[in-house]
Amino acid sequence: MSSSVIVLDNGSGSCKGGFAGEDKPSAIIPTIVGYPKDESDKKEASFIGEDALHKREGLSLKYPIHRGIVDDWDDMEKVWDFMFTSALKVDPKENTFLVTGSAEDNTKNRNKMYEILFEKFQVAGMQIAVDAVLSLWASGRKTGIVCSCGDSLSHVVPIYEGVLLSEGMTSLNLGGRDLDSCLAQLLTEKGYSFIPTEEYASALLKDVREKHSYVSLDFEKDMTLSDSSLEQNYTFSDGKKIVLDKERFRCTEPLFEPELIGIETPGLHDLVYSSIMKCDMDVRKDLYHNVVLAGGVTLTPGFGDRLKNGLASLAPPSIKIQISAPPDRAFSAWVGGSILAASDAFSNQILSLQQYKESGLDNIPLFSGIF
Repeated sequence: MSSSVIVLDNGSGSCKGGFAGEDKPSAIIPTIVGYPKDESDKKEASFIGEDALHKREGLSLKYPIHRGIVDDWDDMEKVWDFMFTSALKVDPKENTFLVTGSAEDNTKNRNKMYEILFEKFQVAGMQIAVDAVLSLWASGRKTGIVCSCGDSLSHVVPIYEGVLLSEGMTSLNLGGRDLDSCLAQLLTEKGYSFIPTEEYASALLKDVREKHSYVSLDFEKDMTLSDSSLEQNYTFSDGKKIVLDKERFRCTEPLFEPELIGIETPGLHDLVYSSIMKCDMDVRKDLYHNVVLAGGVTLTPGFGDRLKNGLASLAPPSIKIQISAPPDRAFSAWVGGSILAASDAFSNQILSLQQYKESGLDNIPLFSGIF
């Protein structure tokens, strides 16, 4: 069965696609659609993924997923079509799909996903699974609290014995794209010139951030360091060069101090602590022992240690905090989906095209905590 099941992980920053049972996705494409600036109203003239990034100077860039929710279904459809026909080279009509969805997804958003994949692409069958639960599965656990930080959303999801504990779920409207905008602002203040749009800043500076940023373990102390001790150089594809120093950690600090960029909400360590405290007292110890990182932003050096230190300052002294940072956490939801979709359990949870045609979405199979 695994050869005919495609796992599709829809992220704000990238869409991952591949076949169930494999260790990693076959294709990872940026979730971006670009339209010529002088033809922005002509929807047929578009560029997808890396092609859009390479041609970004003359394009208006659109991100169909924002804060974990699809807000432009026409563009999302373009990304999926590119994934199927160009990246994976498959006919969706001949395949069954496991598609990831956010724990915060509303019914309307999920139903629209079913509708497009069944009616437009005529997929043979599909099911939507919660990305956080899949990330936990990928780490070999059934109990834990997933701290996921992606391109435009961070969320904290506690799970016990495979069941999502909705009372403890929380999210932060902050992700890698916001850090890129922060970096753009810091570099502008330093004298560098950038086009001040969120889309352009992220397209231009994501690589800079991923290669040179880190999370400070002591922000105030690091602010006293000399600029020269922190200097690193970066050269853009057009030959333009920049020198980074304190921007390297200042751009990531909003993850733990969101107020630095005008977001009046607690940082990630506070959110994880708050999430655990909302759960039953009997499961809290297990959650503290199994804090699992997911999402590309958590690959930033220092992220796990800063989260652990922040949690330790809030939790009871007797509590032992363990952070799990799987090396494949940039696409761990896809990996968990690959494991699940290759299992016998998944075959009983599929909604077939025939069932959809006969009953619509009235009888979607449910698998507690995952789907």
